[in-house]
Amino acid sequence: MDYAYQSRHPLTQLAAMVTQTNATPVAEDPWFADSGANQHITANLEQLTLAQSYTGQEHVAVGNGQAHRDSTGLHLRQSKYIDDLLHRTKMIGAKPYPSPCSSGLKLSAHDGEPLSAAQIIEYRQPVGALQYCTLTHPDIAFSVNQLCQHMHCPRSTHWSAAKWVLRYLKGTIDNGLWYQKGSLTLQVYCDSDWAGNSDDRRSTTGYGVFFGSCLVSSTAKKQTVVAHSSTEAEYQA
Repeated sequence: MDYAYQSRHPLTQLAAMVTQTNATPVAEDPWFADSGANQHITANLEQLTLAQSYTGQEHVAVGNGQAHRDSTGLHLRQSKYIDDLLHRTKMIGAKPYPSPCSSGLKLSAHDGEPLSAAQIIEYRQPVGALQYCTLTHPDIAFSVNQLCQHMHCPRSTHWSAAKWVLRYLKGTIDNGLWYQKGSLTLQVYCDSDWAGNSDDRRSTTGYGVFFGSCLVSSTAKKQTVVAHSSTEAEYQA
């Protein structure tokens, strides 16, 4: 999942294209149509323009999140979107958890019991919505990447892992990205886990690009080929 946005279409044209593509709802509940994008993303896509000047407002709605600006910097978060997600999944009363996954957790396509058709839908909808949460919560990108690899045939262990992420978001609902003035240095942090996927032995790469102290791009994705050593996995990252 690469969140660095690149496109030759202006945002107003892109909004029209997405609206046309999503003209036919894919679910009875519009909040979950296209994993929540129709209602929360498409309607506000025209607001996402870097050319728009700051109007002096302290709180501004941007896409499916909120932007709060003061004299020290800019805080981007998705508190309302996450709160809505927790209500929809009936996890609003769940006990918060301090991490998005357990240490050393490796999801397999063969662990756990198969889910029913209704349970598969219950799994796919919130996991699809969690992809949008990674925009301001890059700390869940690895866990969401693992969950998305099992969208075709999720099992009970995958659903439990998804609830784990939701419990983590419950305790960090107001967290987000903080942007402030600082040094004009570009820093990149990159890492990979060797043969982290127990099914196909492929590794997962993750990186974060910082401009000063501000995160401007992040990615967590599975490598396309099997690495024969940890050195090769790091090189491919």
